[in-house]
Amino acid sequence: MSDIFDAKEHLLFQVRKDITYLYKRLLTELEDVKNRHWQMIGKLRDSLSPESQKLVDAANFLDNTEYAYLRKKVLDAGNDAIRGIVQEIEQFNVTIK
Repeated sequence: MSDIFDAKEHLLFQVRKDITYLYKRLLTELEDVKNRHWQMIGKLRDSLSPESQKLVDAANFLDNTEYAYLRKKVLDAGNDAIRGIVQEIEQFNVTIK
């Protein structure tokens, strides 16, 4: 059994881990924005007449469909970044000082 340290594999692991952490944080921020948005929509609706509430509902852009679309865009961007960086790293021989 060989105990050779593979620097490139270590680098690839770190890149995947850090990019994944980044887009998980972005997803958390997106979730926070969605929650704050819905809180504000709720407060606004509660302060208006039923007729005016319809206008708020019509102006509400961050519904579940839009949220799912934005979430998918974050995940796709993270996965694209990982693939791109991995492809670049594959072109190099990597050693550690």
